[in-house]
Amino acid sequence: MAQYTRKAILDAFTDHLRRMPFEKITVSALVAACEISPNTFYYHFRDIYDLLDSWLQLVKKRYVLDPLQTADWRQVLRGFLLAMREHSAVVYHLFNSTSREWIERYTFEASGNTFYGLLRAMPGAGALPEQETRYLAEYTSCAFLGLMLKFLWHNMNSDIDLAIEKFGEIFESNLRWALAKAAGEAGRAPEGGLKAPRAPDRRAKVG
Repeated sequence: MAQYTRKAILDAFTDHLRRMPFEKITVSALVAACEISPNTFYYHFRDIYDLLDSWLQLVKKRYVLDPLQTADWRQVLRGFLLAMREHSAVVYHLFNSTSREWIERYTFEASGNTFYGLLRAMPGAGALPEQETRYLAEYTSCAFLGLMLKFLWHNMNSDIDLAIEKFGEIFESNLRWALAKAAGEAGRAPEGGLKAPRAPDRRAKVG
């Protein structure tokens, strides 16, 4: 019964997100929709932000963690962006709310943990020092957050396949670079990897 009530609250929260920004959703509206008492709500969630956190955990599990068990990470990312497009009203009601900074921070931290796990599972990545792996996961998380925000700014009309292709090239180039560095080859970029830009010649030209 408790799990049924918890699911009903989460479903009501999703329904409200389709219709209004996050900051306009109240506990009183949710308990009325579920026909439960406020005490029942607070039995399951500390407050509206605790509910949001649980809801985001379910989204992450459904669209990221579970698919990663059986699919290539590019397909998982593609599925995630397609799901954003399918549920655009919910997404914009979250990101256009007064709690946007909280949502962005959550996305950054959650994606960072996901990319860290993905890096650790990749062939050869075990050779990377722990700190290098975490730096690379954090950098990739920043790139992912930027990709997602740009996707939102363009009304989710961007070419998803092209975005994933370019994101994957950068991600894997950085991984090859980090592996080469760990092997003592930092002075030479791995084949197909990123190359450091040459500093401009600032000497005065004669004649």
